[in-house]
Amino acid sequence: MVAAADVAAARPENTDTLADFGPAAKFAPFSATAETAGARLALDGRVALPVSQATAVLKFDLSGAKLDSLNALAGTQLPPWGPWSVSGPVRVTPNAYEVPDLDVRVGASRLGGQAKIDLARDKPRLEIKVSAPRVQLDDFRLDGWSPVERNGAGPAGVDAIRDQAKGAATRVQALASADVLARFDADLDVEVAEVLSGKDRMGDGRLRAQVTEARLFVGPAEVNIPGGTVRLSVLYEPSAAGVRLRTGAYVENFDYGILARRLRPDTEAQGRFSMNLELGSRAPSLAKVMEHANGRIDIAVWPKQLSSGVFDLWAVNVFLAALPAIDPSDAPVVNCVVARFNLRDGKLSDDAILVDTSRMRVTGKGGADFRDETLAFSLQPQAKSAQFFSLATPVDVTGTFTDFRVGPSVGDVLLTLGRFFGSLVVVPFEWLTEGPIPRDGADVCTDPLRPKRERRRSGGGS
Repeated sequence: MVAAADVAAARPENTDTLADFGPAAKFAPFSATAETAGARLALDGRVALPVSQATAVLKFDLSGAKLDSLNALAGTQLPPWGPWSVSGPVRVTPNAYEVPDLDVRVGASRLGGQAKIDLARDKPRLEIKVSAPRVQLDDFRLDGWSPVERNGAGPAGVDAIRDQAKGAATRVQALASADVLARFDADLDVEVAEVLSGKDRMGDGRLRAQVTEARLFVGPAEVNIPGGTVRLSVLYEPSAAGVRLRTGAYVENFDYGILARRLRPDTEAQGRFSMNLELGSRAPSLAKVMEHANGRIDIAVWPKQLSSGVFDLWAVNVFLAALPAIDPSDAPVVNCVVARFNLRDGKLSDDAILVDTSRMRVTGKGGADFRDETLAFSLQPQAKSAQFFSLATPVDVTGTFTDFRVGPSVGDVLLTLGRFFGSLVVVPFEWLTEGPIPRDGADVCTDPLRPKRERRRSGGGS
């Protein structure tokens, strides 16, 4: 709650005298301002008489230095974006509220369009259509912001981050509950002609979202980038029993150096990645969606410059930890990393796992379980040219997402010793019968993902 002293009472200004509000008067001029917590609201226009007609034409202007100055008033943690403003003319009728010329600004980024709340239907319907010539992502930096409060002054540990994520999921589920979504319908359409991240041009984008019949649809959400495209679609349907979620995400040749520089401006990490992700889940809560998910996840990465500590994801950490064991050269040149998984009831199983470097080709088997966050992989390196007395030992990765071990097992070491001495017989035959494996991995790195599947628009299944 906000103390009364923190809010300046709205005060009418420049209104007419009581004599002007006689029986013949049809409109009353109106002007008012209100200030609170670093934000200012100004209203100016006219109200129809008598007031019971509930019609008005007003110009509103709501602005502030930083959004997070409204935390106490909003009752939540807002991001530190600003300066910001929302303005436009408002038309009020008995059946609708309309803003025909909406203007939204954050920093140097600006959105313009129309908004309407239609009250003539069985339930209110919100319609927003906006567009922007340019959006600068630097205007939306998080600067350590989190939608949930952190305990303690130091950086959050892995367990704390996990707890915060679960807490955020619980809050989102409460905000977008079946009861809340059933109260209104909505249609949101956003188009951006140019998206910038600092000096990086990410391309153009479009987002469409709808709320209807207590379900949330997001899609198509699309960003066109130089050399590729990012597409996303989501169906979210809450109920008394839990949530139903279906999502598809398709990424083609995305330059992840743009993301890396936003997370750490001084990083040298660069490269491209593609992804096909298709998931469906029915879960008791949003925080447990991955524990009950079905579908598949295909990822291919073509790194140009490796850098640790930028993307704190378990899959990235596993790869960086395993790389020195599978290719011990001082500066391995990684042509591509391919991971294709099937997902069933929260369990990942391999369809294909491949790491190709200039010296080695590594194939893998294994999977992970989102229910207990355990993983187990076995990676088999092979030198690209047949060699006498090779010691390419298989590498096992076992443990949990946050606490895993990389190294050979005793059985693998014994098998490697057998191959070490057997190479005297095997290698000459390989020289005669097998050609060399391309150093650039062109035979496996060019088009490594499975084709997209056709999605059925039905109400059944996950």
